[in-house]
Amino acid sequence: MPPSSDYVVINSPPLNVDTTEKSSRNSVPKVLDLDLSHSIRGLYRILDLISEQGSGGGLVDKIIISQGSLQAFANDVQPGAYTSLTKVDFKLLDKVLVSPVGIYGDKKSIVELLGRLGVVEKETYAEDERGRGSPSLRSGLYVLRAPPSETEGSRVYVIHWPEDTTWNDDAISSVRRNRVTFMRYLSKICDQTMALMSADYAQSIVWKESEDDDTYVESDDEGPERMYAFEVCKTNEQEESVTVRPGFTTSAPMIAPAERRLDKAPEEAVPMQPRLIRGETTQGLITAGYRAAIKKVEHFKDRPINKAVLENYLCVPISFCAHPTIEILMDTGLRSRCEQLCRKFSSERSELRQGLDSDIAQRRADSLAKLKQDLPLLTTSFLKFIIADLDGLANNPKIKGLIDRARDEQPLRTVPGSFHSSKERILIIKHLLDSHNGHLDEKTQTKLVAMIDNIKDIRKEWTGMSKGLRPGDSSHGYMTRLRSGLKSLLPHESNRTGEKAYKDALDISQRTSISQFISRANDIASQWPVLERAVNGSMAVVYDHFAKNLGRLSNQYAHEALRIQEEDTTQQLDRERSSRADQTQRDLCFDFARKLNEHFSNVSSRRELHVSSVRKTGYWAPYSPTLSVKGRLITKEDDQVVYQAHLMQLTIEDCHELQLDSSFVPSPRFGVAYTFSLPTGSEIIYSQLLEDDQLLLLTSDRRGNILVYRESLDALEGAIAHERYKTKLSRDKVGDDILIAFNEGKHMLAVLYTSPDGSCFLVSCSQDSSFSVMAYHWITFGSSDGTKLAIDDLGSEDDIMMTSFGSRNSVHLMKLDANSQTCKSFALDITRKSTEFMFKEKGVKSAPSADKSGSTLHNCLIDCHSEVWTRFPVLPAIQRQAITTSSTRCPKSLTFVSDFGQKRVSPHFGELIQTFERTARKITGNELRCITINAMTFNDFYASLDASSTSHSISHFRAGEWLVELLCLIPIHLAITKDNRFIPLKDGVFSPELEKSLLGAEVGRIVDSLSFGWYESIFQSYMASKPVKVVSSMGEQSVGKSFALNHFADTSFAGSAMRTTEGVWMSVTPTEDTLIVALDFEGVHSIERSAQEDTLLVLFNTAISNLVLFRNNFTLSRDITGLFKSFQSSSTVLDPAANPMLFQSTLVIIIKDVVDADAQEIKKEFSLKFHRIVQDEQESNFISRLHGGKLEIIPWPVIESKEFYKLFPRLKKRLDQQKVTHPAAGQFLHTVKTLMAKLKSNDWGALSHTMAAHRALQLHNMLPNALESGFVVNGIEREPLKARFACLCHHPHTDEPHQNLDTDEFVNANDTASVFAVGPSGTDREARLVALEQSWDQFSTRQQVTDETWFEGLASHVDHLLTLRFNRVGEWISSNLVRFQAVSHESIEDLKRTFESTTVDMRSNVQLCGAQCASCHLRCIQSRLHQGQHDCKTDHTCSHDCDFCEEDIKLCGMK
Repeated sequence: MPPSSDYVVINSPPLNVDTTEKSSRNSVPKVLDLDLSHSIRGLYRILDLISEQGSGGGLVDKIIISQGSLQAFANDVQPGAYTSLTKVDFKLLDKVLVSPVGIYGDKKSIVELLGRLGVVEKETYAEDERGRGSPSLRSGLYVLRAPPSETEGSRVYVIHWPEDTTWNDDAISSVRRNRVTFMRYLSKICDQTMALMSADYAQSIVWKESEDDDTYVESDDEGPERMYAFEVCKTNEQEESVTVRPGFTTSAPMIAPAERRLDKAPEEAVPMQPRLIRGETTQGLITAGYRAAIKKVEHFKDRPINKAVLENYLCVPISFCAHPTIEILMDTGLRSRCEQLCRKFSSERSELRQGLDSDIAQRRADSLAKLKQDLPLLTTSFLKFIIADLDGLANNPKIKGLIDRARDEQPLRTVPGSFHSSKERILIIKHLLDSHNGHLDEKTQTKLVAMIDNIKDIRKEWTGMSKGLRPGDSSHGYMTRLRSGLKSLLPHESNRTGEKAYKDALDISQRTSISQFISRANDIASQWPVLERAVNGSMAVVYDHFAKNLGRLSNQYAHEALRIQEEDTTQQLDRERSSRADQTQRDLCFDFARKLNEHFSNVSSRRELHVSSVRKTGYWAPYSPTLSVKGRLITKEDDQVVYQAHLMQLTIEDCHELQLDSSFVPSPRFGVAYTFSLPTGSEIIYSQLLEDDQLLLLTSDRRGNILVYRESLDALEGAIAHERYKTKLSRDKVGDDILIAFNEGKHMLAVLYTSPDGSCFLVSCSQDSSFSVMAYHWITFGSSDGTKLAIDDLGSEDDIMMTSFGSRNSVHLMKLDANSQTCKSFALDITRKSTEFMFKEKGVKSAPSADKSGSTLHNCLIDCHSEVWTRFPVLPAIQRQAITTSSTRCPKSLTFVSDFGQKRVSPHFGELIQTFERTARKITGNELRCITINAMTFNDFYASLDASSTSHSISHFRAGEWLVELLCLIPIHLAITKDNRFIPLKDGVFSPELEKSLLGAEVGRIVDSLSFGWYESIFQSYMASKPVKVVSSMGEQSVGKSFALNHFADTSFAGSAMRTTEGVWMSVTPTEDTLIVALDFEGVHSIERSAQEDTLLVLFNTAISNLVLFRNNFTLSRDITGLFKSFQSSSTVLDPAANPMLFQSTLVIIIKDVVDADAQEIKKEFSLKFHRIVQDEQESNFISRLHGGKLEIIPWPVIESKEFYKLFPRLKKRLDQQKVTHPAAGQFLHTVKTLMAKLKSNDWGALSHTMAAHRALQLHNMLPNALESGFVVNGIEREPLKARFACLCHHPHTDEPHQNLDTDEFVNANDTASVFAVGPSGTDREARLVALEQSWDQFSTRQQVTDETWFEGLASHVDHLLTLRFNRVGEWISSNLVRFQAVSHESIEDLKRTFESTTVDMRSNVQLCGAQCASCHLRCIQSRLHQGQHDCKTDHTCSHDCDFCEEDIKLCGMK
C-alpha cells in the first residue's frame, strides 16, 4: 500500500498535517486524510498534477512523478528495486514482466471498474453525496495491480483519473492541456487502451460518419475564422450600489478546527485557529503550531566550506584546541573578533619558541664539544672493535654498520701470497705427523720439518720415517693474541676432496681456510713444537700486514663515526624540540581555547561551534579557498510558535479571465507555504500581504516592544531570527489599520474594512444576537444611510477579510470555515457614480455564456486522441527505443466500452483520422491506420476481465524498460532565473528551504545537493554507458519552440500559444545507441526577464548543447544584433579556451513561417546581418566563441504544411553529424550539475578544474571506507566502488565488483572481502589483523613446518591481501580521474598524497611483530605496533609426541 505522503511537494508540508504511513493511521490523525488513494488496495499514483507559481504571476499546472507511490509499486513488483527517486535498480526490475492496459473515461465508469475488480466497496466513492473537504482522488495517472484472482499475474491497469471538467468540450485551456498531456502519456506506455463511457456521456456524443474519399474536394476555405473585431465601448452609467453574489469555495487541509490540531503547547502560547492574512491584492492564511525547545547537533565530517561561510559561523561561541585549526580560524576572522586574546596568544607562542630554540641550541653545542673531546678514545675503541670480536658492544646500528664496512676494507680482507704457501706446508706436515699418532721421534720430526721449504721431498721421505715423540708445549704471547684477534677477519675457503696418503694431506691443507688456520695456529704449535717456529714465522707475515693498515683505518672510521654521532645527537635534539614544542603548543592552545570559551561564555547565542580540525583542501574558484571542517554545530532553540503563511494563488487562466471580466469568479488555490517562528510570549499584532510576496508584520515581544518587519516571505525567517526589523516602536505609539469604534449608547462594537478599489468601506456590527454588514461609499459618507449587505452566512466570530483578485475592481469578502476546512468568499459588485470604458471583442458578452445550441458536450472522450496527434508527433524524427526486443509487443488497439453507440465508434474514429491527416498534414506513416478500433458493452468488458483468452493480445514489457519509457516521457524542470540569479531546482521543484540552505555555498556543496529526480538512476546506472547528445530549443517568446522540439525528439514539453515554459526543462529520448537530451528554454527578451537572466540561460544552453535550435519570427525580429545581445554578452563570461569540453554546438537559426518565394531573400538578409556582427566583434563574436564558428540558417515553412514536418528528419541528420562531447551519461550528469552550480555561485573559472576538484574531494571523503572494506558509504548504505560521478545509485543488496562511476562499468581488478584497519585504533587494528590471519588456508599448519617458514608464509598472505585492496582502490581512483589527466589541480595531488600516506600506515598496521612469544618459543603474530606481551596466538602446546621429551618437560620450549 502506498504511503500517505507520497508525492513531490513544492514546499514544506503544513504544520500538523499527518504524513505518517498507513500503518500508523489507527492513531488520531492531526488532519483528515483527503487522499482517497490510500484507501484503495493496490492503487498507486504514478503521475501527479500539482500547481506552481509561474513567472507571469499565476499558477501553472505541472505533472510530476509521485515518489512514494512509485516506490511502493516498484518494490511491490520487485522487492528492493526502489530505494529512492534517485536510486532505482531498473536492471533488477527487468527481471519481471508487466502487461499494462490503459484505462480512461468518466469517473463513474472508472469507479464501477474498481468495484468490479474488488478493490473498492460500492460506497467508497459516491460523488454526488460527497461535499468539499471529503476524501477524493487527485487528477493524475494511477497504476492498479490486478487482483491475484486474475489469470494474468503481470496485468496492471494504467488509469487516468480526470479532473471534474476534463471531459467537457468547453473546459478551460489548462484543463484541456492537462487532458491532452495525460492522454499522451497513457497512449505511449500502453499499447492497449480502454475508453469507459457511462450512459450520460455516451448519449451526448455527436457522432461523425466517414466521408467517401472519392467525393472529397479540397475547398478554398482557409480554416477557422481568424478575423476578430474589437471595440471600445462605454458601459452604462451607474449609481452607487454594493450587491452580493456567490463567490468561490476552496478546501484546504490546513484549515482545521482547534480540536483536530494535536499540539502539546500551552493554550495561551499558540493561536490554534487558522486565520486570514490581510491583503488588498494578495491573499493567504496563516496557521500556527507549537515547537518545544530543542537542541540540534549538526556534525561536520570533512565538510567543504569556503572562507565567507566559516566567518559567518565564527559569530558564535567556539570550542577547539588544535594548532593548525587556530591558525586558520585566526586568519578567517577570529583575530578580529578577539583581538586582545589572539595578540597575547601569538606573543606567548613566540616567547616559548625562542626559549625552546635557545635551550636546544646550547645543548647541541655542549654535546658536539664533548664528542670532539672524546675523539682519541673513540679511535682506540674503534681499533678494538675492528680487531676483537666485540660486535655486541656496538649498539648503535649506524656505528655497527660502520665497523662492518671497515672490516670489509680490501687491506683487511687479504693476506700476502707467501702466507698461503707457508700455511699449506705447515698443514701437510701436521697431517703427516698426526697420521702416525705421535710415534715419530724428535729427530724424525725435525727432519720432516726441515723439508718444509721443499715440499716435494716430503712425499719421498715420510713413508720411511719412524714413529716420533710427542710435541712439547706451545709458546704463548702477543702473536697468540694477534692470531686470536685476526681469526675473524679472513674469509673461509673451500677446497676439493683429495685421494689417498699424501694426497689426503695435500687435500686437507687446501681445504683449510685462512681464518681456520689462524684460529688453530696456537693448537698446532702446542701439539707439535717442531712446527712452532714455522707457525710463528707465518703469523708474523700476517701481523706485519695488518699493523700497517689498522692504524690508518681506525683513525679514518673514527672520524666518520664522530660525524654519525653528531648527526644522531642533532636529530635526537630536534625530536626532543619537536616533542616539547608540540606539548607546549598543545598546552598553549588548550589554555587559549579555555580563555576563548570564558570570553564567549558571556556572549548570548543560540549556536555553539565545536571545531576538531580545519584544513585547506585547494581552490574551487579564484580567491575562494575551500576548507574542510570537522566538528559539530550545536543550535539551541527555545519554545517557539511556528507560523506558516499559505499564499492563495490564481491560475493563469483565471488571471486572464479577470482581466477581461472583473465579475468573473476565480478558483484560487493554496500554493507555496512560507515558515517563520516567534518565541512563546510573542504575538502577531498585525499582518498584511503586499505585492511581490512581501509581508508587513508587526509583532510584540516579551518586553512589550513592537517590532515592524517588511520582508519577502522567503527572507522573513532570517530577519526575525537576527532581529533585522525595520523599526522598533512603543505600543502606545502604534496605530491599527482596522479602526474600532464602540457606541456606548447602543453598546455596539464595529469593525471597519476598506475596499481595495478605494470606493467604499464595510462595517460589521454586532448588537445583541444579530450581526450585520453595512457598506458605505466614501464620497457620500454621511449623506446616505449606507447599504446593508444580504449575507446570512456570517457571524461575529468569523475571521473575515476584504480583498481583490486580478484587479482591484474584483472585490471579494472572504471567511474561513475550519469545520469544513474551506475558505469561502462572497463576490461584491461595487458601483459608483461614473462612466467607465472597456476594450472588448465585438459581439461577445463579457460573462461566460450559457451552452450554445448545437455544440458538443463530451466528444473529447473520443476526439482527445486527435488532440494528442495535433499537439504531439505521430511519427517523430527521433524515435524512442527504451523498449527493446526483449519485450513482446502486440498491435495497438483502442476499445470503447459503452452501452450506447457501439456501431458508430469505428466510423467516427475513422473520420477522425481522415480529418486529422487532411488538415494537419503531418507525417504519420501507417501509425494511425494500424490502430485496431473495438467497441463493446460494459457486460462484455467485465466478462473479459477474467478471460485468459485476452492475455495474448496484451503487450508484455520488462518492468524496468517500461518504467524508463514512462519516466523519460516526463520533462523535468531543471532551473529558473530570478532576481538576476540562476537557480537550479532539485527533483524538478523549487524549494525555498533548499535555496536558503545554499546561500553562500561553494560549488562542491551545490553539486552534491542537486538532483535530477527520476533521471538520476537512468543516467547513473541503467544507461550510464551510453553517449549523450544534447539538442536545445531557444528563441523568442511564443514561436513554437516546444512544439518543434516535441516533433523533432519525441518529447512532451508543454507548449502553447500562452507561454508556459519557464527557465529550462529537460527530457530524454533513449535510442539504440545514444541518449538524446532535449532542453526547452523559455523565450528570450520576455518582459519578465532581465538581460542578465537571459545571459545566464544562454550561457547554460550554449555551453552544454550539441545542437542549438534558435527559432524566431522574421517579420518581427529583423534586429538581429539586439536579438542576439544575450549571446554576445554570454560569450565574455566563460572562456571557451579554458573549457574545451563546452561550447561545441552548432547554432541553427530557424526563421519560422517562410514561404518558398521568400526563402532565399530571408537567408541572404540574415546572413548579411550576422556578417556585420562578425565584422564588429571580430574574434570576440559569439558565433566563434560559443559555437566554434558553426551556424546554419533554415527558413522554415509555415505550420500545417507538409513541408513543415519534412525538415525534421533532415535536422536529425545534422544532429547525427555532431561530435559527441559527452561520451557517457554519468559524465554528462557530472558536467551539467557542475555547470549549473558554477552559474549559481557566479564562479567563472575553468569547468574542468572545478569538476576535478569536486571529484577529488568526493574520492577523498570515500577513500577511508574504500580502503577499509572495498565499499563506500552513501548515506546509510554500503555500496561498491564505481568510477561514476556523484551519488552512487547502485543498490547494496548484492556485493558486486567495483564499477566505473562514469559508465557504471566494473573496475577490472581483483579484491578481497577482508576488512582492514585504516586508523590507528589498537583494538580495531588487532581484531582485524586476527581476521586476516585466520583467512589464510595454511593457518592451522603452524607446527607442521618450521616456525620461520610458517611465519613468512603468513606475512606474505596478509601482504598479498593488502596489495589486492591497494591495487583495486588505486584502479578505482585512476578510473575516476582519467577524464582529468590534462588537469593539474591541488585537490588531485592532495588525494594522491593521502592515498599514498594511508597505504603506508595500513602496511604498518599489518606488519607482524615476529618477536618470541612470552609463553613459548614461537613468534608473536600481533601487529608490530601492539601493546603488552608478545603472543603467538596459540595455546602454547606442542602438537607432537616426541621420545626425546619427558612427559612434563618439552625441550622445544612448549607445553
